[in-house]
Amino acid sequence: MSRAWPTKVDEILVRFGNGRNGRRMRATHLNHKTAKQCADRWKNILRYNPTDIDRPFTPFECNMIRQLYQKYGSRWGRMSTVLHRPPQMIMECWISLNAIDEARIREQTREQTREQTREQTREQTRKQTHETCEQMAIQRFLS
Repeated sequence: MSRAWPTKVDEILVRFGNGRNGRRMRATHLNHKTAKQCADRWKNILRYNPTDIDRPFTPFECNMIRQLYQKYGSRWGRMSTVLHRPPQMIMECWISLNAIDEARIREQTREQTREQTREQTREQTRKQTHETCEQMAIQRFLS
């Protein structure tokens, strides 16, 4: 099971920077992390602004993700150069945006179906009432 990266460890990684020598040096300074783990942490998280990692996406960024997806498709790395966020975060945001949109569409469809059902019920009630009134008028006329 993976453990969270402490901020102290992140500070060490940032101080040594990127590069092969930097990775080896970082790994030697960190007892429980390999050079590959350090490189992945740098590539996926730390090379971006660390303060942006923890804050949620703004509505502007969400709209940008939608527009960039229309333009680039699922090229998350290319989008990350525009948004200065890790590709994984952008992909996860896009997935959640899609889920929200799909839920909204499902709810609209349900509401339209409910409204159609209500309208059909009203129409049937009107017809039945009209037929009942006609039958009563005919019976009165005949009696």
